[in-house]
Amino acid sequence: GVSVDESFGIRTIYEALRAPFDKILTNAGVNIKEIEDQLKLGTNKGYNIETEQIVEDMVVAGVVDQKKVVALALKHSASVASMVLTSEFCLVEEPKKEKETSNENE
Repeated sequence: GVSVDESFGIRTIYEALRAPFDKILTNAGVNIKEIEDQLKLGTNKGYNIETEQIVEDMVVAGVVDQKKVVALALKHSASVASMVLTSEFCLVEEPKKEKETSNENE
């Protein structure tokens, strides 16, 4: 079985890996739910934004992530997450607020 902490970690990694995919689809104006229903986890299926078509095998289509690159990215992101979670505190930069434009000449 998987512990609650392990389940949380798995879900966090899944969401982190999925976020770029969702953002690309959103930016392209594609309905994520429609595409999600056509793709299954554990397959090589994907979606081609340019042709708006499901790709049956991403490897055959030449869309391949280098295993080492992906593994190192996960390792480094897990390292950073671990450091943040075990630190007593963390300094972050507060997002800058956009200045409101005033219409003084109206």
